[in-house]
Amino acid sequence: SVLLGCQTNPTKPVGSETADLDAQVDLAHRLLAQGKHEAALAEYHLALEMDPENAMVLSRLAYLYDRLGDAAATEYVLRDLLAVQPQNVEALERLGLLKLKRGQRASAKERFVQAEALGRTSWQLLNGLGVLADYAGDYSLAQEYCTRALQQNPTNRGLLLNNIGYSHSLAGDPQRALAWFNKALTVDPTIEEALSNKGLALIRMGRSADAYAVFRNFMSDEKALNNVGFLNMLFNNYQLAEQYLRMAVKASPVFYKEAHDNLQQLQQLQRKGGVSHLPS
Repeated sequence: SVLLGCQTNPTKPVGSETADLDAQVDLAHRLLAQGKHEAALAEYHLALEMDPENAMVLSRLAYLYDRLGDAAATEYVLRDLLAVQPQNVEALERLGLLKLKRGQRASAKERFVQAEALGRTSWQLLNGLGVLADYAGDYSLAQEYCTRALQQNPTNRGLLLNNIGYSHSLAGDPQRALAWFNKALTVDPTIEEALSNKGLALIRMGRSADAYAVFRNFMSDEKALNNVGFLNMLFNNYQLAEQYLRMAVKASPVFYKEAHDNLQQLQQLQRKGGVSHLPS
């Protein structure tokens, strides 16, 4: 009976296994094209069981996990992909960007440098290297990387222009930074990072009223006033900070805890520094 059982379940020929894999991958591709990401993910996993070292399948899995917001799974699959293809520059870049987003700068730099050495020069990679240069305090290098990224004419020009401005701000040049933030906002007036950075630059230049007008573009009146007050407090402009924080409290239709907390912190700083309060 054992022999009969073996005869009725013959081993599949190699060509049949290849055909099964091709059919499985084709099904996953079709689901992905239809925008059925979770269903496609399941089918790609079945394909991976048939061929655990299939680089294309691993790449699609990494893409899908990234789209679904699962950073841990994305990293896991990218590592598997790099085990199969150690010189896959796209995987190196994607893993580096993931590490950078998590704040793992040393690991991010390692991946970026590997990808760059292999000839990868995408604007995302160059921008990532620029961000790392800013963290390291090498602002001229950061600006160089972002300028090179701009030369590729990416769709995200506003982001890069903002990052160059931010690098100038870190370098202690708010006036030059302001010019770059304005360029970014010319490309896209809705970039909140550029608006926030522009407001910060204006406050550093002593232009609090202009900063308030900028913040009002993307936040409520009381929050804009609180922002201006808080930033002035950071720069030791205590009287101006108190003025704006009190206006924030009055402008809010409900109890504004953040502004009240900032006022308390400011008053503690004023007492330590011997600065008199504004009249209530």
